[in-house]
Amino acid sequence: MEIFLNPKMQQWINEKVDSGMYNNSNEIILEGLRLLRIQEEQRHAMIEDLRREILMGLKQLDLDRSV
Repeated sequence: MEIFLNPKMQQWINEKVDSGMYNNSNEIILEGLRLLRIQEEQRHAMIEDLRREILMGLKQLDLDRSV
């Protein structure tokens, strides 16, 4: 797989490697992908929580109307 980065992003990655925070650019890319995956999982969980809350609210409305 080849990844093409704009010069600003390439410079930023080089700075991170040069600072010793990461051993190489692959570590930075993998960390970014790991964080993106976590963010996506959190977003999915939040959406599911909101759906449950909406369904509970709709059920409550239905119960209130039937009384």
